[in-house]
Amino acid sequence: MVLTLTEALQDPKILHQLRHHPHTFRFPELTSIVVAVEHYPPFLFMEPSGASAVGGNVTISGPLATLLHLLATTMNFTYTTMVSADRLWGNELEDGSWTGMLGLVARKEAHLGLSMFVMTDRRRTAMDFTTSVSVNSCSILARKGSPQVDPWGFLFPLQPEVWVALLLALTMAWVAAVVLGWGSGKVCGQPHTMAAAMFFQHVRALLHQGLTVQVRCGCERVVIGTWMLVSMVVTWSYCSNLMSQLTVRHVPQPIQTLHHVLDDPTLTLIMEPNTAYTDMLVQPETSTLWELRSLQEAGRLRKHPIILDEAWTLNQLTKGDHVVFVDRDSANNFVANYFSQTGRCDLYLGREKLIVTPFGLGMAKGSPLLPAVNHRLSKILAFGLFQQWIENGLNINSTICRSSPSTVTVQERLSLNSLWGMFVILGIGHVLAFVSFCTELMYRCTSVPRPAKSVTP
Repeated sequence: MVLTLTEALQDPKILHQLRHHPHTFRFPELTSIVVAVEHYPPFLFMEPSGASAVGGNVTISGPLATLLHLLATTMNFTYTTMVSADRLWGNELEDGSWTGMLGLVARKEAHLGLSMFVMTDRRRTAMDFTTSVSVNSCSILARKGSPQVDPWGFLFPLQPEVWVALLLALTMAWVAAVVLGWGSGKVCGQPHTMAAAMFFQHVRALLHQGLTVQVRCGCERVVIGTWMLVSMVVTWSYCSNLMSQLTVRHVPQPIQTLHHVLDDPTLTLIMEPNTAYTDMLVQPETSTLWELRSLQEAGRLRKHPIILDEAWTLNQLTKGDHVVFVDRDSANNFVANYFSQTGRCDLYLGREKLIVTPFGLGMAKGSPLLPAVNHRLSKILAFGLFQQWIENGLNINSTICRSSPSTVTVQERLSLNSLWGMFVILGIGHVLAFVSFCTELMYRCTSVPRPAKSVTP
């Protein structure tokens, strides 16, 4: 005969064992308890997971199901599963009642809430939490951009400090050549004309155009020869690196933090409704919560059951104008499932970790089973069994996209979109040349004296 938990707890001996010997407690007769469950990959998988699961006894699997089976074996109980009508984790209503799984446990319709509940003080008023089984955080899940070529990539083969060093070396070599030319006493023409000519000779050497003046002095030859050697090494390195970079496409991943979402008015943030995080938005206490609250007030925060409606969530992500606020384990599951469906690593997880919280199972308030469950949980966690169950239950593609490159190599013809930055520089150069030409014309017209008119008697 199977006893209900209420019937079993009427036995004083069982209560005594639970209170004084929780580490060795075991029901003397098989006892049945009610467990509230909800589909929550990768921790708990439920069949069926759709609307037909409400009100029925469903089949569960995953790390939490393995944990429950081990508890049932060691404590000699069996269980029946219960799914809440609203399919939510649960939050507190204005009248003080609770919805979702949390409501089932708070009303003691279920003895155990088998899920990863965020442990908050507000929820402790409705149910007791077990020992923390995990610590998790939330991040922003977004879609990567299309591979692009940076039109200013021709500046990247050399680091900024190399460009500065090259400019300084050009200046020093030019000044040295000018000073040595003056010191040799072989300067012809005006000094500023000679200095300008020597500067352009150094620029021509940098551009591999050769020299147009004859250098007679030995010290000048040493200076210009050294500069030619340096310029050739730098330009050859620049050309080889530029050819490599023109074959690389950069994959944009612009949304890394919550601030990036706030700064982009075209983005809408999606988060799970009726969770501990939405409860925190009522009275935000941290900067992260205030930022989420500001998105909500601006009409850019959308609440939707993202885990139950995974197809809808992935569809919104692929549009590019929605991002998802979700815990990192669930986000990795989204990325793995998307890769399984499409074979592409188009989704990525932002680097910022938001709202780090402990997770635990929920039990009815004042349940005498709590010490016995906590003792077994502590042993399971100490041996790393729960983490191993999580890793064993992960999607086979769960690690493929974790270190996907932000750049890809392609072989195709160069287009104007890849090179327009160089044409911009060319255009600016032509504009400056035209301005210089006009200035020289104006200077010549105003500086050359007009011939005096002859007066005839």
